[in-house]
Amino acid sequence: MGSTALSDIETRLFINNEFVPAKSGKTFQLINPATEEPSVQVSEAGKEDVDAAVQYAKGAWEEWFAKDASDRSAALVKLGELIVANTAKFAELEAISMGTPSAFYHMQTSIASKLLNYFAGIAGDVHGDTSLMSKDHLNFTLKQPYGVVAAIIPWNVPILMALNKIAPAVAAGNAIIMKSSEKAPLTSILLAQLIKETGLFPPGVVQILSGARESGEALASHMEIRKIAFTGSWRTGQAVKCMAANSNMKACTLELGGKAPIILFEDGNVEKAARECAISIAFNSGQTCTSAARLYVQESVLEPFLAVFRPTFEGFLTNHGDPLDPKVTHGPQADKLQYESVLRFIEAGKNSTAQMLTGGKRKGDKGYFIEPTIFLNPPDDNDVVTKEIFGPVITIFTFKTEEEAITRANATEYGLFSSVFTRDIFRALRIAKKYESGTVTINCTSHYQAVDMAFGGVKGSGDGREYGRWGLDSWLEIKSVLIDLTE
Repeated sequence: MGSTALSDIETRLFINNEFVPAKSGKTFQLINPATEEPSVQVSEAGKEDVDAAVQYAKGAWEEWFAKDASDRSAALVKLGELIVANTAKFAELEAISMGTPSAFYHMQTSIASKLLNYFAGIAGDVHGDTSLMSKDHLNFTLKQPYGVVAAIIPWNVPILMALNKIAPAVAAGNAIIMKSSEKAPLTSILLAQLIKETGLFPPGVVQILSGARESGEALASHMEIRKIAFTGSWRTGQAVKCMAANSNMKACTLELGGKAPIILFEDGNVEKAARECAISIAFNSGQTCTSAARLYVQESVLEPFLAVFRPTFEGFLTNHGDPLDPKVTHGPQADKLQYESVLRFIEAGKNSTAQMLTGGKRKGDKGYFIEPTIFLNPPDDNDVVTKEIFGPVITIFTFKTEEEAITRANATEYGLFSSVFTRDIFRALRIAKKYESGTVTINCTSHYQAVDMAFGGVKGSGDGREYGRWGLDSWLEIKSVLIDLTE
């Protein structure tokens, strides 16, 4: 379990800069997915806890917004420094919660620090527009915070999901209430401890709740919350948006996952594409929304592609076991439900006309580990092709023409992330233009993050953008001011 005793791990709710048990006294049990053994009991927030957090946020946000933007920036920078300094602690808690191998965790805290520094840098650069187009008038717009806002995050990379919401929300002057996933709440609670440690966030500006359906519904339907952001499954996102609309028509942004296609043309760098796609689907045991999920490989380069892809994919996920062991590269699925879900998808692939090149079953006899699994040319309507699996399972297809590849790649209701590998710049730009996705990468895959560029989905993958100036603007409302200059 690492250097920290389970009894020393904070498990309470973070409300008004204090750690408190849920008003109901309810808790939920965490299970270590690498061992299938219980770890800690975590306080479970309910409606009463949400109501209390909202009242504190109402009393905090105007004072926070009234501060100079440089004060909000300083708080974000300090938080970033503390996160990096506590990388080992974050890694330990994530290993206990969802089995993330500690060997790779530094990448998450590094990106977290970049996010905080980026939004700290643009917090003081919020401007409206002016207009002299109306006779005898000077008109302008103001960008102002919503006030009390909320966020609900998933379990796969919780520290990044939390800061995608918290950093721009507080940079814009809002007070935010964030609910973590009941599958992986511990790093969010550590984040709360560091927020308090900075001494720069007034009580009520950032509050963090652990909970499940009850607290999520309370946030989405609360009449005094003006905006909510959600990252998670398509079905839950639909429910959140309905609750937001049916309550007070609060603003709602959604990031709902993906089924990322990658097209490799015969003139592309085959070895690079194979390595990058393998790492993309292997990272976090396939539990990321931008993972390479569907690979479309031009027929003439399938064999050299597989010659590199398969051993790289299998090699990355060779060492499974205790995620706190620095030699372990293969973590488990987050919990039993996710593990069983992935195995059902694998069975669907096995029962199709697809060729299974490797994997297809449980790995070991303890923990929720699944072998890296490759299906070649499954039917386009099979569940392994059409649905988000969130596991180390990939489908590979061959194609003949550019038009065939882009048509099949777009044949999904998901539209979050996509990639193309080719040395033909004209073809690359044609594909980028035709792809139905919020982000397109050319000659690289999901390992690359640009915090100053918009991130989000189209079609069923969401509504709204995070990262970049667009991410900051999503936490601001626009007000028009019209001035008559005549006496």
